[in-house]
Amino acid sequence: MRSMTGYGRGYAESPLGAITVDLQSVNRKHLEINAQLDSSLVPFEGDIRRQVAQAVQRGSVTVKVRARFPKMATTKVEVNIPLAVAYSEAWTRLSAALHKPVLFNVQEIVGFEGVLEVEPVPIDEAATQALLFQALEQALEAFQAMRRKEGRFLETDFLARLERMEGAAQQIEAQSQGVTDRYRDKLMERLKSLGLGAPEEDERVLREIALFAEKCDITEELTRLQSHLNQAKSLVQSDAPIGKMFEFLLQEVLRETNTIGSKANDLMVTRAVLEMKTWSEQMREQIQNVE
Repeated sequence: MRSMTGYGRGYAESPLGAITVDLQSVNRKHLEINAQLDSSLVPFEGDIRRQVAQAVQRGSVTVKVRARFPKMATTKVEVNIPLAVAYSEAWTRLSAALHKPVLFNVQEIVGFEGVLEVEPVPIDEAATQALLFQALEQALEAFQAMRRKEGRFLETDFLARLERMEGAAQQIEAQSQGVTDRYRDKLMERLKSLGLGAPEEDERVLREIALFAEKCDITEELTRLQSHLNQAKSLVQSDAPIGKMFEFLLQEVLRETNTIGSKANDLMVTRAVLEMKTWSEQMREQIQNVE
């Protein structure tokens, strides 16, 4: 089991420079990757997304990549001489039209749009990619380790709750076996107290008891409930991403417990059902943080 919350950092250095990768994630129903890269690394954004998507199934992942290449210029600056001259000549014509000198300097002309042209310098793609992937691999390793560590705590908690739910289901099963008998005894006792003779031989009374027994029968619900709980326990201990499937199983567990609660005509069963619903809801909240 892996949590969707995690953090990891990777760092790689070479004669080319250094790259730092920070990975951070929070819970989401689907996978979202937000890449924040230095301009020199933008060409590798697709590679970064693919690497992260191979490691993460669900969650909102933010990837921050910072590069430092002190020995390599990352941009090239060119001066558009014809445009600078055109600006200067225009300034001179303006001065003549106003019949007074209009002062200007080179620094002002350089600030005009288009005079300086800044372009990125082609980088050594192979060397940069190797350095980037080294840092990214380290970050993913630390990131996954943190997610697995938190996942182990959640796994222990889930298994404990599932065990308690199994125990409650067994109590419900044991208690439900005597519900019809208790109902029949109470009904007979009440009818006799009203002076109705021998109600146990009355066809209408027997039919009423049979209908009650059918209405309160929760055998099928308990069988399905136990099946869901067994699947949930196996799923929790598997290596695959379990979030969506486990959430579905919890919905089915809640469905069966609600049905059992609506059929039950016993205080003890009702209490056990309420406890199971509480544990199910608590796990539904926690599963939102599981991949």
